[in-house]
Amino acid sequence: MDADKPNYGKYHDKLAELIKVGGVIAYDNTLWFGSVATPEDPTLHHMIKAYTPHVIEFNKKLAADSRFEISQLPLGDGLTICRRIH
Repeated sequence: MDADKPNYGKYHDKLAELIKVGGVIAYDNTLWFGSVATPEDPTLHHMIKAYTPHVIEFNKKLAADSRFEISQLPLGDGLTICRRIH
């Protein structure tokens, strides 16, 4: 999934209702130009700064969702693969 960052959490909730156990969801941009793991940088483009908090909160939501096991890959802007386990 690649969509508007502020609503990633809402999309995840809906997809979680639709996907069967064993199904997979892949989320793009979960490292968001590396900004999710670095101190705030005032030189970053305003779009990156604006969406970084949303991506951080989404990553926290995924990590806390016991219905899924997750794997985050440092490909491009970050790819998180979620497999429904219950």
